[in-house]
Amino acid sequence: NELIKDLSVSFEIKLKSKNISVNKNFISEHCFVMCDPNKVIRVLNNLIENAIKFTQINGKIEIKIELGELKNKYYISIINYGICIDKNEQKYIFEAFYKSDKSRNINKKGSGLGLYIVKKILSLHGENIKVNSNFTPGTEFIFTLEKADINPDVKDLDDNNKIDRIRSKSEIKIESKIKSEEETKWDELL
Repeated sequence: NELIKDLSVSFEIKLKSKNISVNKNFISEHCFVMCDPNKVIRVLNNLIENAIKFTQINGKIEIKIELGELKNKYYISIINYGICIDKNEQKYIFEAFYKSDKSRNINKKGSGLGLYIVKKILSLHGENIKVNSNFTPGTEFIFTLEKADINPDVKDLDDNNKIDRIRSKSEIKIESKIKSEEETKWDELL
């Protein structure tokens, strides 16, 4: 939640220039996840940037965090109530350099790498992302992050120390997952 709140502040000028409102709907005040925070910031940054880009003036964006049925994953949604993505194009949007026809036609800048990077980062975390653009108007990007287990000794810490302790554990877990995936790729090349 803190990452999302901090990012919302960083986008304040862009949001105000288009008079876009942001509704945040979080399951609880603190949602601790297993992740590399710098990489997840990049994911959120790309998704929120796109949401602003494709939301009309005086529009709205919604950011939701929900706990999955098994209570081991959070589902994070970034929803814009702007331009829909054609159903035929949805299967391509996570490919490198892909830009939908609608984004080309409305003079939107971008390299077509943002969603590709988002998908790669989430894949390195062992997580998924999907798009839902079957409602009019709007598009929803939903991705998952593993819920962090909070140990009994962590519960007694203040929020800042708790975040640092969980972040350290999750960074180690994610780094080892990334290293083992890189080693597998090297083995395949050799």
